Amino acid sequence: MDMSGGMMGMSDMMMVFFTSTGTPLYSKAWTPGGAGTYAGTCIFLIVLAFVFRGLLALRCRFTELWNRSTGNDFWRNATDLELGATGQKREPWRINKALTRAILDTILAGVSYLL
Repeated sequence: MDMSGGMMGMSDMMMVFFTSTGTPLYSKAWTPGGAGTYAGTCIFLIVLAFVFRGLLALRCRFTELWNRSTGNDFWRNATDLELGATGQKREPWRINKALTRAILDTILAGVSYLL
């Protein structure tokens, strides 16, 4: 590596892509034994990524979907509205909604950890 010019040329850089069908994924018990199980592991990771993105999209629209499924349109029902500190309309806190959101967040954290 020539450091006199301060820059390295692209020909001096080494690129490596590691492919080994014997590398364990999460534990030694999940070690692909050949090309087929290696491909299956890759497919599993792709499916897990799709599940993660689906859960993330669900989390982003959670309040809207929750209100639609329970029939609670709190923006139109003035008895359910509370005014926040800044005078904005707020939905009252409900344990079942908060618990469902917490479970969804826990599942998201677990799937993102596995990815």
